[in-house]
Amino acid sequence: MLSTVIALAIAGVALLFLEMFLPGIIAGIIGGILLIAAVFTAYSDIGAAAGNLTLLATSAATAALWWFWATQFQHTRFGRRMTLSAAGIGTTQADGLAALAGQIGTALTPLRPSGTILVAGHRVDAITGGDFLETGTSVRIVRAEGSCVIVQRHTAPDSPSVPAATK
Repeated sequence: MLSTVIALAIAGVALLFLEMFLPGIIAGIIGGILLIAAVFTAYSDIGAAAGNLTLLATSAATAALWWFWATQFQHTRFGRRMTLSAAGIGTTQADGLAALAGQIGTALTPLRPSGTILVAGHRVDAITGGDFLETGTSVRIVRAEGSCVIVQRHTAPDSPSVPAATK
């Protein structure tokens, strides 16, 4: 019976180790069941002392695997290939939006205060400074922020600015 307990414990620890590399949780579940079976077999067939020793050994082996996985594995050569690393390149602005600053466009959707404008033949997400602008309003791009541009109402330089009528 001692060989059965040892075989169950080794198979359980091996399956828990494989769980680190295999997708899904099947190997981990089966490994856990085998470890529990090893402990129960040791208690029932060999005695309390062997059961306690098996429980201690399987708990220590499981804890050691989890410690290895959580703290050391990602630093190994194989672990670096399996885990993602953060890339520190790029910007927070979408490509080319900063170059649109100062250009004139037309509101394709109502800007309340966000919507879509057409500038240089491209649809661009836009936000106003708080003003609500209707579809077809001429807008000037003030600056780019993130993946959209900040716009304001554009009035032609030769025509005077007419305030909106109040009711």
